[in-house]
Amino acid sequence: MKTAIVRFGSHDGMVLAGNMAFLGMLALFPFLIFLVALSGFFGKTEYGQNAIQLYLSNLPNGVSAIVAGPIESIIQNTGGEILTISILFALWTAPSGV
Repeated sequence: MKTAIVRFGSHDGMVLAGNMAFLGMLALFPFLIFLVALSGFFGKTEYGQNAIQLYLSNLPNGVSAIVAGPIESIIQNTGGEILTISILFALWTAPSGV
């Protein structure tokens, strides 16, 4: 255990772990925006609304209350530009997150 801790510190393990966490989150959020925009782009179906409610129910209460408004706004005001921008940003960030 001591050897692992020493090597973790000497090879900048904390910096690399933080970088991986940041890039993972940077790659995740544009993809989620793309999925929400895609669901709004193809129309509001009962199945789509149920999927969004299921996603929001799995989040903590404080987070779901904050995120619910923007998600609903994106679904109602979805245009081709938000879909295009979100997929381009997701494709740009995904390789660094992987």
